[in-house]
Amino acid sequence: MREPIDFMVSTQLVINQMSEGIIGVVVVLAALVTEGHPLLINTLDDMNIRGSQIWVGYKDHCGENIELFIRCIQARCPDMVNTINTECLEEQAVTEGA
Repeated sequence: MREPIDFMVSTQLVINQMSEGIIGVVVVLAALVTEGHPLLINTLDDMNIRGSQIWVGYKDHCGENIELFIRCIQARCPDMVNTINTECLEEQAVTEGA
């Protein structure tokens, strides 16, 4: 069970917690903010997607295309969740309600 994220702190602290220390994930989450979608970070948390799972969704499922990644998060894409769960066994991503 993961520690809950406190979304009442700064965006940078939330990004650091969500990234689980993976620099590439920090860049992806910062891009969500830059592209005008900071609330999608909360959506990722609700889908139990953090750290390496974010990287797998962005890199492997979306081919490093931030616009596609944004659309997949917005749609809570079951195919992206399946890709993540196939490659990341430590935590299971869900479409909602983590």
